[in-house]
Amino acid sequence: MPVDGRLLSPATLDESALTGEPLPVERRASEHVRSGVVNSGPPLDLVATAVAADSTYAGVVRLVEQAQASSAPFVRAADRFAILFVPFTLLLAGAAWAIAGDPVRAVAVLVVATPCPLLLAAPIAIMSGLSRAASIGVVIKGGGALERLAGGRVVLFDKTGTLTQGHPVLAGVVTARESLDADEVLRLAASLDQVSAHVLASAIVTGGTDRGLTLQMPTDVEEVHGYGLAGTVGAHRVKLGKASWIVGDDPPAWVRQVRRRADLDGSLTVFVAVDDEPAGAFLLEDAIRPDAPRMVRALRPALHASGQGSVVLVSSIGGLLGRGSSVAYAASKGALNTLMLALARAMAPAVRVNAVAPGFVAGGLPSRVLTPEQHADVERVQTEAAVLRRVSQPAEVAALALFITDKAPAMTGQVVAMDNGLHLNAG
Repeated sequence: MPVDGRLLSPATLDESALTGEPLPVERRASEHVRSGVVNSGPPLDLVATAVAADSTYAGVVRLVEQAQASSAPFVRAADRFAILFVPFTLLLAGAAWAIAGDPVRAVAVLVVATPCPLLLAAPIAIMSGLSRAASIGVVIKGGGALERLAGGRVVLFDKTGTLTQGHPVLAGVVTARESLDADEVLRLAASLDQVSAHVLASAIVTGGTDRGLTLQMPTDVEEVHGYGLAGTVGAHRVKLGKASWIVGDDPPAWVRQVRRRADLDGSLTVFVAVDDEPAGAFLLEDAIRPDAPRMVRALRPALHASGQGSVVLVSSIGGLLGRGSSVAYAASKGALNTLMLALARAMAPAVRVNAVAPGFVAGGLPSRVLTPEQHADVERVQTEAAVLRRVSQPAEVAALALFITDKAPAMTGQVVAMDNGLHLNAG
């Protein structure tokens, strides 16, 4: 989007440039969208609410320009040193000339004592560090931030794009009936998605080619706004898109199982029909980077060496109440709480281990796996069930994790519930 605006029609948007989340987001008509996001669906109508100079993207550009224009503290210190050092060097050169009676000695002093190497080396070192970090996917705001990293004591890992690959990949294929061949269902869907510009289409196509499937070019392709894609692949009519379009408003048991699995794994689902019969579903997720476990293990010696290391796991109130989107979800969070206790014992006394157990968090996973209407209903129910009559915000969860990490040296082996009093009404 070139400018900030208000949607006049539903849209599927890629907001990864602003939020870091690789999976597309469904936005309703009348919702506000920010510049810098990319349309991942059919054409949309937008009413601009700000000029380009006042847009979100322009603000990001200004921040980058300010960072580039600012000097790092070390560079500024080198400049101040040079201001004082130059007159001293001139006096020293003059003294050498006067004592030796040879101007060559003065020149030798100027060559040796010139501050130019320092003035050049400092910014070059900073820029080289920033460039090296950018080449491996680490964006640092400026030289000052790079210097302050040396004194950093807290590292916060954003899962998306840091511990994960930052783009959706095909994680599983579920067929509606045992008689259906999963590879054939995937082949038909991937063939159809070859002509789609949707951000999830490339994941399905890549999943098909990675399995060595031979794809066909589809014909009679039709994009149904807000629902999905339909076309002919070989002798079959294929439809690909939302569950409501593929299986209707009364989904069978296998669809409910797919949705529960998607909720547990944090996956997105795409459903497929072949010859007007539901054929299966695809599970798409942001996969863990292959080198993420090695990176996490590499941090352990540093944690122990510091003598004051802290690890905060993100659990869920479901692990304490035995409630959640599914039994499996609640059980997995309960297991995470038990893992936290074991780690707290094993890593003490050098490292503290705790867990934060949020309740419903605004803008969390439900906002990406539910329709806007369904999400609004869930948020309303959660608000009414909590004694504080509110839901948590992402910044609140982050602030609690930071407090435990930096301001609670006596806390370890604890699960801290942050559910707005939801557990008080759980009985």
